[in-house]
Amino acid sequence: MRTAKENLQDYAPSTAQKNINLAILEKLLIPLPPLAEQKRIVEKCDRLMSLCDTLEAKLKQGRDSSEKLMEVAAKQVLTA
Repeated sequence: MRTAKENLQDYAPSTAQKNINLAILEKLLIPLPPLAEQKRIVEKCDRLMSLCDTLEAKLKQGRDSSEKLMEVAAKQVLTA
């Protein structure tokens, strides 16, 4: 869309505020990579999202462990 911004602005009627209507957008050609490349991109995104989920779980586990350690340390200080 950023690439087509100048072309779209050329089609917009010159009013107080430029508007792009659906008829203009329907004519807009949007370049897409070949289907095989699209599938490769989706697979890569899926792997990265899975990695993010794993890292998020490990971070939560680390925070939970830290909280438990702080509770134990606080109890020891208060009972000593």
